[in-house]
Amino acid sequence: MPIETVFGTQYQRVGVDLDEETLRRVAAATGGLYFRAKDAKGLESIFEKIDRMEKSEYKIVEFTRYRDLYFGWLATGLALLCAGALLKQTVFRRIP
Repeated sequence: MPIETVFGTQYQRVGVDLDEETLRRVAAATGGLYFRAKDAKGLESIFEKIDRMEKSEYKIVEFTRYRDLYFGWLATGLALLCAGALLKQTVFRRIP
């Protein structure tokens, strides 16, 4: 539980008073399971059990939108090619 002190926020362990029997009955009545983790390893094992029980499969569809970037370069190249062809027919036939 976070406790504000002169030195900032500090965390202290506090006792938890749960009515575990009622929680187990609620889980049984609803078709669920009751888990209680007291430490990190216990929580990890609970997550592993839940992962093994999970039967849903998800299909993920991912779309990638591509954008062609060549058009500007193509237009510039064609313009230079046309300009070269036109200038070849004028006074600028050959650059000295």
